Amino acid sequence: MIFSDRLEIESPGMLPFGYTFDDFVSGVSHVRNRVIARVFRELHLMEEWGTGYRRITEASRKGGYINPQWKEIGTTIRVTFRPHLATQEERVKKTPTELTSRQLQIKKICEENGPLSSKEIYSELRNEISERMLRNDLLNLKQLGYLETIGSGPKTKWAICSDRLKADHRESQC
Repeated sequence: MIFSDRLEIESPGMLPFGYTFDDFVSGVSHVRNRVIARVFRELHLMEEWGTGYRRITEASRKGGYINPQWKEIGTTIRVTFRPHLATQEERVKKTPTELTSRQLQIKKICEENGPLSSKEIYSELRNEISERMLRNDLLNLKQLGYLETIGSGPKTKWAICSDRLKADHRESQC
C-alpha cells in the first residue's frame, strides 16, 4: 500500500512458533520450507541466511532513510518504509498551498498553451512522470483553484481557472 507519507508491505503469515522479533533482528534464521531454501541457495537466488533485516537497515542508514518498522499484525507481518529525511523536512517547511516545481511547470504549460487534455500535458512534460502522478497534480491544482476542467469524460480539457487568472493579474499590478 502506498500512502503520501509511507509505503507498507504486508506478507501473509505469522512469525513461526517460538520465533520473536528479537530473533529476527539478531539474524537468527528460521527456514519454513527447507527444500525451497536449498534450491534457492544452490541457484544463487539467496545470498545468505538471516541477513535480510541487517542489509535493509544498513541500506536505509546509508541512504539517509528512517529505519523501516516491522510489526506482526494478526496473521500478517507488515514493514513500513518512510520517505527520505530530506523529503520530510521539505514537507514540513512547505505550506499546504505552495506548489511543487512540477505543479508550477504544469500550470505554466496550461498558461502558455490554453486548454489541454491530460494526454497533451503529459506529452508536454515529455513523459517525465507517471500518468497517475500527473492526474494527482492536476486534481491538486484544481482543488487549489489554479486549474479548471472544461468538458467531461475523455474530452476533458484543463485550463487556468479564470478566477485565479484575474486574481494573479491583480496581484502582479500591485
